[in-house]
Amino acid sequence: ASAKEELEAAARSTLAEKALQNATSEVLRGPDCVAYLGAFGLLAESGPLWSPTHLARAKEEAQPMLEIVIRGHEELGSH
Repeated sequence: ASAKEELEAAARSTLAEKALQNATSEVLRGPDCVAYLGAFGLLAESGPLWSPTHLARAKEEAQPMLEIVIRGHEELGSH
């Protein structure tokens, strides 16, 4: 594997580790997480437990949709 491929693999591994740490974090399982998710229409009873209402919507495939829109774009260098 090339140095670039090895670096990309290491980055993916690091991101996966961070995601696991975040998923098991006490902060992300508490009331602040529930409130944050609720702001997007996602209803949880606690970080790892979805509410019955949310589960019913998921079963019906009637989840809230979050639209992300970029308003304005300025080219800088090659980006």
